[in-house]
Amino acid sequence: MLMTGIFSVLSVFLILVGKKNIKITIIFISIVLTVIAGFYFHPTPETDLQRYYDIIGFVKSRGWSTFELFEYTKGLYLFQLSLYILAIYNAETYLPIITVAICYLMFLLFLNSKMTKISKEKVTEKKKVLVFYLIILPFYQIICGIRFWISSTFFLMLLYTDIVEKKHRKLCFVVYIILTQFHTSAYIFLAFRILLYLGNRLKRNQKMFISILIIFYQPIMLALYKIGFFNIFSSSAFNLVYRLQFYLTGTEQFSKAKYIFAIINLLYVFILLRVSRNKIQRFEYRELLKYIVCFSVGGYYNFDLFYRFSYISLLFSFPFLYKILSTKKTKDSILIEVLTILVVVLNMFNHVYSEGYNMMFL
Repeated sequence: MLMTGIFSVLSVFLILVGKKNIKITIIFISIVLTVIAGFYFHPTPETDLQRYYDIIGFVKSRGWSTFELFEYTKGLYLFQLSLYILAIYNAETYLPIITVAICYLMFLLFLNSKMTKISKEKVTEKKKVLVFYLIILPFYQIICGIRFWISSTFFLMLLYTDIVEKKHRKLCFVVYIILTQFHTSAYIFLAFRILLYLGNRLKRNQKMFISILIIFYQPIMLALYKIGFFNIFSSSAFNLVYRLQFYLTGTEQFSKAKYIFAIINLLYVFILLRVSRNKIQRFEYRELLKYIVCFSVGGYYNFDLFYRFSYISLLFSFPFLYKILSTKKTKDSILIEVLTILVVVLNMFNHVYSEGYNMMFL
């Protein structure tokens, strides 16, 4: 409850500041969240963050070979290097702080910059979008999950630069490859980017077929995996599929309430896409968001995947949300504004009733 109050106060503060102080306010908000993450958050044993703390503890005594003992660090050399550096400098407590700096400070400054390029005059709408993402971002999950959220945030910024702005495209692709060494989910975003490269040569019905395949990718991939299809490829390809098992199977963890919130998030993004289809000419980026939504829907029986990617869909939809809110008031824009408020309120309830938030200051 206290965390929700803090986010509400920070949101009001962001709404009230002047145009020239938006960047400074984002930095201030990020500092507040960094202090909370660094000094008031105590991870429980089942969180990824606690597991990373344990690994760093082993690295201090056993060295680099420690990483071969854990399935979720094998082959992820960038992630291994990150933990190794933290272990050397005895700085493991900086892990949640670095995560907040990337997922809040960098992301919100990125949003502010890109929305300014889209339209400099719409300051109120810009602040609405910033507040929207400040509130709906799952703070507890971000500082517990670490890798997935850092990787996804970098991919969002890189894909926008690559696809929408068409800048530094070769460099972006190099960084895509590097990020696959930090978290396995990077392969999914990389696959989407490759599909977009191929998409320029495909007809509409072929793209529709690909979208359907993405929705049903889990049973298809699982069936191929069980019959040993991937054994005909190199050991590297087989190991990659093995590491992607999380995205191919269900999970024991389940929350009916969070599942409903995830469905609401995806429905909201779907409506955004429908409303903006004739107003925003960002074809490739729209296709990317469609792929992400289809992938999220396809992960319906994997609770963790479904829940996480419902928020990723929200994050990637920011250009459409801002553009709709910035245009002349119509029935569609009013509908989106009402739905946006509804999604914010519902996500605040989600945060209030989240066990993690309730334990933050214990």
